[in-house]
Amino acid sequence: MGTDPKERTGEAGGVWRQIPAAVAAFGLCVTKLQPLGGEFDQTFTATTDAGRQIVVKVYREADVDGVRWQHRLLDRLADTVPVPAVLRTRSGEDLGELGDGWYLGVYSWIDGRLLAELDAHQPALLADWGATAARIVVGLTGMHTIGTPPPTHLWDLLAAPRALTVALPSLVEPVHREICEDALAVFADVIAPAAGIVPKSVVHQDLNDFNVLADVAGSRIAGVIDFADALYTARVCEPAIAGAYAMLRKDDPIAALADVTAGFNRVLPLTDTELALIYPLALVRLAVNAATWTARRDDSTRAYGRARSQYTWLTLARLRCIPRDAAEARIRSVAIVKGTPNGQ
Repeated sequence: MGTDPKERTGEAGGVWRQIPAAVAAFGLCVTKLQPLGGEFDQTFTATTDAGRQIVVKVYREADVDGVRWQHRLLDRLADTVPVPAVLRTRSGEDLGELGDGWYLGVYSWIDGRLLAELDAHQPALLADWGATAARIVVGLTGMHTIGTPPPTHLWDLLAAPRALTVALPSLVEPVHREICEDALAVFADVIAPAAGIVPKSVVHQDLNDFNVLADVAGSRIAGVIDFADALYTARVCEPAIAGAYAMLRKDDPIAALADVTAGFNRVLPLTDTELALIYPLALVRLAVNAATWTARRDDSTRAYGRARSQYTWLTLARLRCIPRDAAEARIRSVAIVKGTPNGQ
């Protein structure tokens, strides 16, 4: 069965041995199982006796309704966005039972490299990141009326003040506290007044560089994974979140955010109000990422969080040196020039 994952599977550790038998209900015979890790869900990569690679996720019974809604999103996007296919059991079910209140889903594997693993992101890749975000928004139109989307969660960008307020007492470095306090002010002054008047849609809501894969050449988006944070919210959150993570590890973070925004705008034109929100939302998202994972530095997910946020404080410090008005003007200009059918 490969590496024993029981020490890395949290609450689900006691049922991991049942996975091969449960996957058999999907018509597959697992010969190797390897944990992939994650924030909440227990995720594994598995190899079948036919040499096929698949992904297996283990869920709590309390999460089943939400997972089934996520499966509907994946099914809807199957023909327009490279997302994992939701495999079914022989009887047509999208989830299998593990027992003791645990369930599992089985998904196709997507070949590619995580954007977080690439040494650099070329402008064409950044634009395709944004275009993929737009295709997700377009593809999920109306999905808030099918099933029951979650009302909110920790990573809900429009609920960022809650996450920042919770994390602030745990931040030791004065500069980190200042960055988060600045983010709270930006949210109150810029985002909150406009949040209720911009278009809404179901969005992935976490198109970070660990959830998006590039092709072998690193020039196109090859896959989007992990819809666990999907919400019905302001659609501008989609390019803002993707663009926020695109700014990491960049000498010119605003250029990266602008390229992502232009890619989105080329597929799905943003309103003037949405364009004005891109940079503030991206800034706040990075602050939530950095503050949340720093506050969790002593819990069981600290290694996962360190990988997810190791460049975030550095990027936020760099952004403090850039006037917000100048950043927003530059993003708007690039989005209009490059983000039109005749743009380059």
